[in-house]
Amino acid sequence: MKDTTRRDSICTIAALLFLVAMFAFGVYLPGKKASAKVIQQISAAEDSIREIPARVAELRMHKRAIAERREYLRNNKSLVPDDVHLHAVLRQVAELARNCNVSVSRLEPAAAPTQESYETLAFHLSFSGDFRGIIAFLNGLERSDRLFKIEELTLSREKAQAKRSTEGEMYFHVYARRDDDSESDENNASLPGSGADTNKR
Repeated sequence: MKDTTRRDSICTIAALLFLVAMFAFGVYLPGKKASAKVIQQISAAEDSIREIPARVAELRMHKRAIAERREYLRNNKSLVPDDVHLHAVLRQVAELARNCNVSVSRLEPAAAPTQESYETLAFHLSFSGDFRGIIAFLNGLERSDRLFKIEELTLSREKAQAKRSTEGEMYFHVYARRDDDSESDENNASLPGSGADTNKR
């Protein structure tokens, strides 16, 4: 009788342990993992929500910057005309130099790369004059109604000269907007095997 009761108790305990193990491995642990995953997702969502004001502020800042740049381009559209106007540039530089008492000994176009959205024309200029006149000439280029970008400038003065004249060499660029950019060096640089345009003068 005692053996039967003991055997029944052992079977009952074994059955209970089996049920507990089934519950633990089949329900509790998967549920705990799923709960931890949900908590992690909720935490990530809360972090994203907290970042929304900062992202909105950043977006507004970018919109303001874009609007300011567009306004700047509209206000300075004349600095980069639709055409380079080679002869007009040569005449403008020569007249400005003459008005500043700067003697031009060389003014000629130089090679320049073609960009994607604009055309570049480079010039090589050799000149001489007194230092004050040269400064006035450079300031005149800077205040011009079109963009002059000085890429390279060298000045020298010979001590033996009686008039103390200053001689200079300069490379500068002028620009024009492009409508057809299919043949630009920037586009060609994006093709396989092409390098980036990094040449400077």
